[in-house]
Amino acid sequence: MNSRAFTVGSLRGSGSPRVRCLQLALSALTILAVLGRAEPLLAQERKAEVVLVSVSGDGKAMLKKARTALVVLSGNDSFLTRLLEDAVAIHLANSGLGVVSRVQVERASADESSAGKGSKAESTPSIAELGRRLGADAIVIGTLLAALSEQRAVQVRLVTFEIADAQTGAPLVRVLLEFDGGKSIPSVAEGFVKVINELRK
Repeated sequence: MNSRAFTVGSLRGSGSPRVRCLQLALSALTILAVLGRAEPLLAQERKAEVVLVSVSGDGKAMLKKARTALVVLSGNDSFLTRLLEDAVAIHLANSGLGVVSRVQVERASADESSAGKGSKAESTPSIAELGRRLGADAIVIGTLLAALSEQRAVQVRLVTFEIADAQTGAPLVRVLLEFDGGKSIPSVAEGFVKVINELRK
C-alpha cells in the first residue's frame, strides 16, 4: 500500500469532503496549540489590581508646584521597604522630581540625635520638619506589606502611599495599591509614580 504525506499547503484546493475535514482538523489543532501556550501568560496578566486614590481640594495644584520630595516608608520587612523607597525615588527622579537622598536623611537624623537634649519628643523631629530642613516640598510616606517566595523573589501584596505638604503636613494625595498574587517592587513603584504623574499634568 502506497503511503502519501499530506501538508496543509498540498491540501489546499482539494474539494473532497474527506480532505476538507482533514483541513478543519489541522486548523483546530493549530488554534488549540496556540491557546495552550498563551494561557499561562494570560493568567499572569489577569491578576486583579485594586487602586484607590484620594486627592485633597488643592492636592493637584500643590503637586504641580512641588520640586523636591522626601520618601520615608515603613513596612513588615525593613529590607524590602528600603528597596521600595529606592525604587520610588528612582521613578520620581526619572519623572523630573528631585528626591532627597538617604545619605542626607541619615546625616540629618544623626546630627539631630547627637545635638538633641531632653525628652525624645523634643529631640526627634517629625518627618515634615525633617523634610523642610532638607529642602523638600513634599513628603512621601507609606506602608508596605510584602513577602519573599520561592516562585517569585518578592511579592508585594498591599501598599499605601500618602503625599503631604512639607510646609504644613497636610495630606495632598492618598494612594492604595492591592495585588492578587503579589507584584514586584519595581512594578509597584512604577504604578504609584504613574498615578502621581497623571495628577501633576
